[in-house]
Parts: sequence; structure tokens; C-alpha cells
Amino acid sequence: MVELSESKKRILQAALELFSHNGVEATSVGMIADRVGIRKASLYSHFDSKQDIFDTLNTIADEYYEKRSYIPHYKELAVSSNVECIIQQVKEELTFVMHDDFISKTRRMLTIEQFRMEDLGRAQEQRTYKDIMDCYSALIRAWMDSGLIRRDDVQLLAMEFVSPISMQMFRVDRNPAVEAEAMTLIEKHIRHFFSVYGK
Repeated sequence: MVELSESKKRILQAALELFSHNGVEATSVGMIADRVGIRKASLYSHFDSKQDIFDTLNTIADEYYEKRSYIPHYKELAVSSNVECIIQQVKEELTFVMHDDFISKTRRMLTIEQFRMEDLGRAQEQRTYKDIMDCYSALIRAWMDSGLIRRDDVQLLAMEFVSPISMQMFRVDRNPAVEAEAMTLIEKHIRHFFSVYGK
């Protein structure tokens, strides 16, 4: 776990705000220092470079998401054989990723930067596709094993289950006013999925 002084926290908060709106390249160390209300030289006593700030934010985001999201702890959802419980847990996860200020700003920052940094692009693909597909494939297998749904192609069902959910999440990112409608569509989608594939 990254240990941070109050000064470092303030610098990181200011940097995230700027990075999520401007991108890393368009944000200078001076802009971050100005936002915090310190001199540039003072900022360098806490972080070696702008890259160091960015890397620290990335590490914290991974730790924070690991602790707060159900994706790394999907086994709790896998043992549920109750569709209502699954709907509730998916909605809670979406509410977390859409409304948590740190997660939503980090997501915007990484969305911008993945096209400029090759390593980050690969990491984003891992996070936003491979990790999610692994999680939902494991859920699908568990639901098949428990008899909640019939046997079928695991990867295709995982993609079919998660894609509309992700699409609505990104829609809300762009237009928060549609959140209630998006949640209704997600609930309808999950019910439809289990009506089609349920035993």
C-alpha cells in the first residue's frame, strides 16, 4: 500500500484533476504546483517528475480498485444463485465506478493517455478487457456449475453479459443525465439474459 503524506496527497489530487481534463502531456509541473499553491521546487521535494506523479496515481488506482470493486472479488457474486442479488450487486458496482470521484477521474485520465503511452495502452487493455472478461467468464462458469444457467460457450456468454453493461457505463460517463435510464436498461438486460440462458 502506498503511504502518502498530506502534502503528497494534495499534489496527487491536483494532478489528477488536471490530468483527467487536460491529459498528462498538456499538464505541466508548474500547473500542478500552482493548483496546490506551492512553488515548483517544493513539488520536486515530494516527486521526482511529472511521470513519477502519474505512476503514483496509477499504482494508487490499482490498489484502490482492488480494495473497493467486486471485480477482483467476483467469487462472492459467483456463489449467488439469486438473480435479484446479482442485479443488485452489478448496480452497486456500477454506482461505485461511475460516482467514486477518484475512480472516475482516473478512468478519464487513463482513457486519454492510453493512446500516447504504449505500455499504458497494454495495461488499459488488460484492465478494461482481459481482466473483466476473466472475471465474467469465471462467473458464467460458476453459474453453469450451480445450475443457474445452461451450458454454452463461456467466453461468448461472458461477452454477451458484460458488453451492454459496459456500454451503458461509458454512456453515463459522457452524459450523467441518462444514469436512471441506463440502470433500468441494465436491469432489463440482466433479467433477459437469465430468461434466455436460465434453466
